[in-house]
Amino acid sequence: MIQLNMRPVVGSILLTLILLVPSELLIAGVIVTFPNLNTIAQVLLSDPIGVLQQAANESIFSTIQFGVLAGAAWLAYKFYKLLSGGGKYKNAAFHGAHGTSQEATPSQIFDGRQFVKHTWNKSPQRNLENSSGLIFGLLDDRPVILPEETKIPNRNIFIVGPPGSAKTQGYVLTNVIHERERSIVLTDPKGELFEATYQLKKQQGYQVHLVNFKEMSVSDRYNPIDYIGKEIDAEQVATTIVMNSQQDQKPDFWTTAAVALLKTLLLYVKYECPENATMAKVQEILTVYGQTPEEMDEFFNRLEPDHPAYRSYQIVRLAEGKTRASIFIILGTMLSKYNSSEVREFTKKSDFNFDDIGKQKTILYVILPVADQTWEPLISTFFNQLFQRLYDVADRNFNRLPVSVNLLLDEFPNLGKIPGYEEILATCRSYGISCSTIVQSFGQLIDKYNKEKAEAILANCSLRYLLGVNDKLTAEYFSELIGKTTVQSSSKSVSKSKGGASDSSSENYVQRNLYTPDELMRLDREMAILLITGMNPARLKKIFQFEFFKGLLNDENKTSRFDFLKLERSASDASEIPQEEDQQSEELNDIESDLDALEEFMDGIEFLHDANEELGDSEQQREKPDQKKKA
Repeated sequence: MIQLNMRPVVGSILLTLILLVPSELLIAGVIVTFPNLNTIAQVLLSDPIGVLQQAANESIFSTIQFGVLAGAAWLAYKFYKLLSGGGKYKNAAFHGAHGTSQEATPSQIFDGRQFVKHTWNKSPQRNLENSSGLIFGLLDDRPVILPEETKIPNRNIFIVGPPGSAKTQGYVLTNVIHERERSIVLTDPKGELFEATYQLKKQQGYQVHLVNFKEMSVSDRYNPIDYIGKEIDAEQVATTIVMNSQQDQKPDFWTTAAVALLKTLLLYVKYECPENATMAKVQEILTVYGQTPEEMDEFFNRLEPDHPAYRSYQIVRLAEGKTRASIFIILGTMLSKYNSSEVREFTKKSDFNFDDIGKQKTILYVILPVADQTWEPLISTFFNQLFQRLYDVADRNFNRLPVSVNLLLDEFPNLGKIPGYEEILATCRSYGISCSTIVQSFGQLIDKYNKEKAEAILANCSLRYLLGVNDKLTAEYFSELIGKTTVQSSSKSVSKSKGGASDSSSENYVQRNLYTPDELMRLDREMAILLITGMNPARLKKIFQFEFFKGLLNDENKTSRFDFLKLERSASDASEIPQEEDQQSEELNDIESDLDALEEFMDGIEFLHDANEELGDSEQQREKPDQKKKA
């Protein structure tokens, strides 16, 4: 149902009344004091109501009212034009001739079905008493909060915010503070969110974990092999690691072969090295037994024929000798980074269980390296396994997590490619999972996932939150998403002739985007636009946590991320906390390991060249019998 925006109507009436009242008093004062007009000010200040009553008894006052009312009507019309867009265009979306898109009204937003009905912005001390849920901006000075039980199809939010658009202060940090009931998983590129909110979340009853892919020595540890329970799990880990190691390259024969080999090695260490099932062990086996195909064959021949690793290796074994050697070298290069002492310790074991995030109130901070893609394979594996484990927990609990989980994924493209992420978004609501996918621009997502998958990700988010735009592609895309509206266009023409001048005016209904691309690029930095499936878009004032929750976070309550292990890890593990001297010696060992890996890689280049030639020869040999058959 199309609703008329009443704000310009009410505003024009109020402004007219503001001018009308003093005008009426002035007219009454003139009538009462005439001809002694020098006393008008004194009379009006002493008894304005009495002056009006006395003037009303004069017939001239009643006569003047016709002109006053006409003037008031004209003023109201001018004010309405000004408040509803003024100038050339006037909002006419209610006509619907060319489009009906218009901004949502407070009554539409706060109806209690989509967003929380009763919210307030009373004081920083009491704002935490608002209902729990995802909090956006202010509309009519009231916070817009999305509850878990909402009529909106899902609670996934696609957020666009270039640098300087207040992604952290206006959305991520605000929601970390505001959420008090559900588990939270958030990416923390700089580590500042952990340091600002660690103490607060402990006070709110959260279990706190920190996974630091940037400074691994001050982090909870994570071993991806701990979450391999079935053969399909090993294949998913292998695929994620290899595909993200390839960066922008398209999958080819070598990629598929590397996945098959890594899957085989993962299955071997999982079942045959339960006490040492780590990525470092995988890399060690490949380095020791991958010198020649014969040595690797002999290594796996020791297994029983029904062993998962043995069966998996038979696929790898189909490749001929030099080709197989090249596969070993390619995978060895991908896994060389796991040879450093810091990474060995980080992936040695898991200090927490993904399952617990869906079972008890937990917050997990994930610190990411800035402008560094080195660990994208491990980071994407981390999030892929997180989703899979949460789904498994929900499956064993009547398809619903015991504790719902909010994921705030800032700098989403830096997580690497999460396999099937668009499908996760399409199904996660029923499990009690919501995802905030945060990017700097739509093009950034396309570059990582391709246009088709990027649009699928966007389509599976029922809310799109535009914090700002810096590029043309994003502006044009969101301008079309917001939709078309109908406006009234006025034109005036004047013609002159010897007989005099005449003018004429006309009004037409035309179509325009509710927000054109250039208007989006000029959006006030304190404003944001929320697009909601099935509703009109809402223009909101950003909520900055330092205003909305003023005084809640301060420097005195900060906790350094470098103190995390001392605060959270038990005394029995204290000996495992790396010391500064140990880290320096580890760095020297890492340099030696990197040099060894580089030497192995250079030696393998010749194998790759020979393998390519061998593949070409074998293809030619396969073509010859086919040609004979045709002859």
